[in-house]
Amino acid sequence: MTENEYYWIKITFFPRWDLPGRWSVTSERAEGYETDVNMCDWEKKKIHICSNVSGDDLRSLLIHEITNAVVKNSVLHKDLWQRRMLKAAARARQIGEQRLARMIEEDVDGYKSPTIVDGALIYGTIGDFLIDNPGATFDEVVSRICQEYPMRKAEFHKRYKKAQKIYEKERNQYCD
Repeated sequence: MTENEYYWIKITFFPRWDLPGRWSVTSERAEGYETDVNMCDWEKKKIHICSNVSGDDLRSLLIHEITNAVVKNSVLHKDLWQRRMLKAAARARQIGEQRLARMIEEDVDGYKSPTIVDGALIYGTIGDFLIDNPGATFDEVVSRICQEYPMRKAEFHKRYKKAQKIYEKERNQYCD
């Protein structure tokens, strides 16, 4: 695996992610694991790619793991993760990478299930929205969430009392 593939994926599919360059990619086994696993280590800000793959297989795997890093709350690969992956698939198609686009879509299809709108989903959506819209105000984020998961703003504020704090924390992380 080359660093070049990692940087190409970052620039092409995640241009606003990790601008300070805190994340890295490694083929080393993740600490605390007895077997080789592909994973996103949020604590150490490392993407572990232990599979011996190349070409579109490597690119698809890097997109999967970087999406885990971007979305943060991606353990179950639910809506936020799926949306970000599909955005990457659309970008792949846009630049003529049809096979890669299909691979990403197939990856997403493997995780599809009915959407359960709960605090984890809503709070995760705040960070997801800020990644793509770093200058968004809290009100703009709330408006977008209320459109995506139909509810009134009053209902949002009543149900998701931590949203303002989450917004401020995520904004500091993604917008500084």
